[in-house]
Amino acid sequence: MNLNRRCCNSHRALAISPSPPETFDKCAMISWPPLKPRTAVGGAVANPSRPFLDIVEEEEENPVEYTMDFIQADIASETGSSGAPLLDGNGRVIGLLHGGFGGRFSYFVSHHDIVQFLMQSGILAN
Repeated sequence: MNLNRRCCNSHRALAISPSPPETFDKCAMISWPPLKPRTAVGGAVANPSRPFLDIVEEEEENPVEYTMDFIQADIASETGSSGAPLLDGNGRVIGLLHGGFGGRFSYFVSHHDIVQFLMQSGILAN
């Protein structure tokens, strides 16, 4: 298997879920961490709206001044997986991996922030 080979196949675009996730919803992350291509892992939404300041140590700073909330999912993630889509039970995007800090949970850019960005960019209609 050549891990440095680019995929030349066309793939269907992922659809954004019409609604945000709720606590206990099943979810899956599709990722491509180094040396482990096409990794899929399932879990559940632990918190659909975890404030950034809840996931950092008190003494840590917020140099980029995040004000957003994250989806906290019971899914472990690895370095190199940032940006991986979090999918709902119907295969639609509900979040994008921000990080996991090597623990049991990972944190995803929220459905709300993704939809808001796509609407402001003119990619998604109201």
